[in-house]
Amino acid sequence: MDDETRLEELWKTFLLIASPNSNKSNSSIKSSASLPPDLQTPANRKLITRGRRFRRRRASTSGLPDTKGVQSVSQPRRFRRRRKDHIAKFHPDVVGVTFLEISHANNLPPERNMTRTGFDMDPFVVVSFGTSTFRTSSIRHNLNPVWQEKLFFHVRHNESAYHLKFAVYDKEKFTGNDLVGSAVMPIMDIIRQSAEKKKSMSTTEMPDNSIHQDMDLHTLTLHMENEDKWKDRNATLTIRAKFVPYDEMRKMFWIALAKTYDVEGSGTMSRLEVQSMLETIGSTITEATLDSFWRKHGRDPTNEADELPLEDLVECFESHMLAANEHPSTAAELDPSSTEKESSEDNKETDDCFLSSYSDEGGSEDDDDDEDDEDDIDEDVEVIGQCEKVIRLSECPICHRSNLSKRAQMDIVAHVATCAANDWTTVDRFLMGNFLTEAYAQRRWFIKLVSKVGYGKYSLGTNNANIIVQDRRTGQLIEERMSVYIRLGMRLVYKGTNTGIQSKTAQRILTNMTLRQGRRFDAPISVREIPAFIKFHKIDMSEVLQPLSSFNSFNEFFYRVLKPNSRPCDSPDNPDVAVSPADCRMMAFGTVDDATRLWIKGIEFSLSKLLDDPNAQITFGGGSLAVFRLAPQDYHRFHSPVDGTITSIRYVAGQYYTVNPIAVRTTLDVFGENARAVVSIDSERFGKVSVVCVGAMMVGSIIITAKVGMKLSRTDELGYFAFGGSTLVVIWQKDVIELDKDLINNSKNTMETLVRVGNHIGTRRPSATSQICQ
Repeated sequence: MDDETRLEELWKTFLLIASPNSNKSNSSIKSSASLPPDLQTPANRKLITRGRRFRRRRASTSGLPDTKGVQSVSQPRRFRRRRKDHIAKFHPDVVGVTFLEISHANNLPPERNMTRTGFDMDPFVVVSFGTSTFRTSSIRHNLNPVWQEKLFFHVRHNESAYHLKFAVYDKEKFTGNDLVGSAVMPIMDIIRQSAEKKKSMSTTEMPDNSIHQDMDLHTLTLHMENEDKWKDRNATLTIRAKFVPYDEMRKMFWIALAKTYDVEGSGTMSRLEVQSMLETIGSTITEATLDSFWRKHGRDPTNEADELPLEDLVECFESHMLAANEHPSTAAELDPSSTEKESSEDNKETDDCFLSSYSDEGGSEDDDDDEDDEDDIDEDVEVIGQCEKVIRLSECPICHRSNLSKRAQMDIVAHVATCAANDWTTVDRFLMGNFLTEAYAQRRWFIKLVSKVGYGKYSLGTNNANIIVQDRRTGQLIEERMSVYIRLGMRLVYKGTNTGIQSKTAQRILTNMTLRQGRRFDAPISVREIPAFIKFHKIDMSEVLQPLSSFNSFNEFFYRVLKPNSRPCDSPDNPDVAVSPADCRMMAFGTVDDATRLWIKGIEFSLSKLLDDPNAQITFGGGSLAVFRLAPQDYHRFHSPVDGTITSIRYVAGQYYTVNPIAVRTTLDVFGENARAVVSIDSERFGKVSVVCVGAMMVGSIIITAKVGMKLSRTDELGYFAFGGSTLVVIWQKDVIELDKDLINNSKNTMETLVRVGNHIGTRRPSATSQICQ
């Protein structure tokens, strides 16, 4: 029985136990006299407090009277609060926007219905890219559904190697939705094809609906989930896609805006026409600067008949904005008073557009009742300093985002251009979004509810039993697979400030459980548990060196050996590159202080305690730290992250707490209390490096296969863990390594990154020579 079926049964049981005729008093109906005076008038349907906007749906004014004779009044159903300094988020590494349309699918498999009298297929599509996940509506009883639903999302530099994933599901009424098939497409395929088309077309020749007209058609073959049954069925999914770079988007915006002021339609503009256009977008450009635009292209600004071509005008605008040196900008730079908490909350907001006028689950999260919108109270923002701005808007005229005046000029133009491109933000057939993961997008509402009650809030970076990691290879967000009882158990034991897990009795129980579980999985009878483990975690057996029949116990399978070259080393000829020592979920921090501020919350944590060395702070103080957490389904042999020689190996006795994030982010010092082995490596390129192999609950033993004095190359084996979760903590000296930016950024948002042995994780700093010599 899978997790979702168990949750469904729990929810049904809850409904049976709950009494429908509870004798509770109706406390939700309030007397009108208890409301503030400004809400007692039915005409007053807006509430503005401290300059912030609240949105709500109008509740029906014809409510039933209270049993006590008190007349019910209109109550707001929901408020959506916008922070006072909420700013549309832009990121300096965004290179462009990808527009997608989910068109149709053909030849889906006719799965039998419950009565076996016909087929049952109500398909919908889940689209995932990086941290963005979208879902279409479902089409009732159709093997060739047509959606024609749209979305767009931003693409950053580090996401250019990511893949788009399309998963087709069959919607079920009473059980979990069934996966029909999926397809994967590299985002670079869309980018390259769009770039080739762009070469043959100039900006001024683009039609007004160029995004819609020029979208490329892609037909993807779906890989069937039930491949054995439907191996002869050629099911396909057809999409339309286009990538538009930000600079191209801005040019399209300027051309479209300029054409509305080009009265004669000549493709050129007079000085008066340009002045009129700039006034409408709040420009502060002076007369002298405007004259320089004409002179730059050999034209006379005093001659009214001497007009400037649109392409030359656009080039002048772009050059002027670039010269202002305002891009990129961040909210932190604009608002120094913003707290770290607000910044982290902003990073979780998506830039990707998603709208829907309908929802299979009863409506989207956002309130689409536009007539209830209240315009923000924006004060006129004065121009600070002598900087001349081409564009200065306090609010986007399309989506009405506020505080745009705090953004850089490039950001404002890119935002408005994205909103205005083919009017994609006002159409009524957009995909629903903000689902985080594919697994969450296809779940039914009652399973989501029970999961939230039992496991905690489903969002990135939260400290609960819902663990969401990002696959570095594909960019997909993945929900870590765990049994229901493990999730609930960890949340009950470790969630909260005061628990009994640190008592001697609890520690003795954990130790006995771990040792007993180790003996159990060493027994020959434990081999019968291997097939179920492989099926539940979907382990790729094609990488395993030995056949399944050769394992004499579960533990032998657990620390299995992989085939040669299944984990190649990135940049094998460059010793200045550090690589991942394990298949794991990784957190990377520039300094140990960053690690303790964001991730390791143990009160008693210290480098001296972790490394069992009183001089550790002198050697590694201010150094970089990376945490590599191995889940039970991972390959459990670990390898050397750098080239070097092993100088010492120390075993430290300790406890067997879980290394799950829910425990690491409590006041319990998991890494400093658990049993561990400390391996010291002396590297010619990285200096002194410590690899701490931390055991965990159900980990029977830590085996170090390398010996003191051995010279290791990157990806050479160091050792392995027996059954259970476990962790490696690698520490470098100060200013020696520059960890990869994408890993650092994910760690700042408290999100783990899924990496594999040999993956590039950082490079040696050029200034590291002096530190290594010390």
